[in-house]
Amino acid sequence: MLRSPRRYRFPEFELARSILAQWDNSNGISKSQLERQTWGDGSPHSPRFDRYIRGTLGVETSRRSLQTDRITDLEKQIEALMTAATQTFRGVFAPVNSIKVFPGL
Repeated sequence: MLRSPRRYRFPEFELARSILAQWDNSNGISKSQLERQTWGDGSPHSPRFDRYIRGTLGVETSRRSLQTDRITDLEKQIEALMTAATQTFRGVFAPVNSIKVFPGL
């Protein structure tokens, strides 16, 4: 799923393709090492590499963690349970919006 190279200057497109090939979906050189070689910056978690490749080629080079997906799933379950409780016990208990199960949700 590569974006059209016409949108970017040719050297940027070629550099992005080159470092993406060297990384080889985590089978080649590490992102941090490629950042050090390319930009002289090997910051943790390789944000520059990810942004550059995504912005130039439109390719995602990072995955969401399983924990992030699990938290999203649990938040949906809590919301569904609160909705079901509201419909089942309407008027019997305190209004659901006054109950603070998890602050910030």
